[in-house]
Amino acid sequence: MSAFGEFIRRERQARCMTQRELAWRLRTTKRVVGSWERGERAPNRVNADKLFRWLLSAPSHLSLGRTPRLGFIERAVSHKEGTA
Repeated sequence: MSAFGEFIRRERQARCMTQRELAWRLRTTKRVVGSWERGERAPNRVNADKLFRWLLSAPSHLSLGRTPRLGFIERAVSHKEGTA
């Protein structure tokens, strides 16, 4: 599993969400979320934007006293597009 995938899984689980629930919130499929978590795919720009918004709006980082590390998403998208 990639560091990015591990990050998404950890953040999702911290919010007590299933892959299906996260997929519903991001308007994608459980299969896509699973492929991100396994490190098989990186999100495209549209899905990366949805992930940013979800991470910033979801309360788990506030209740745990930490800030989400969004650099993982930026690096994953940049790598996918060959701009890293």
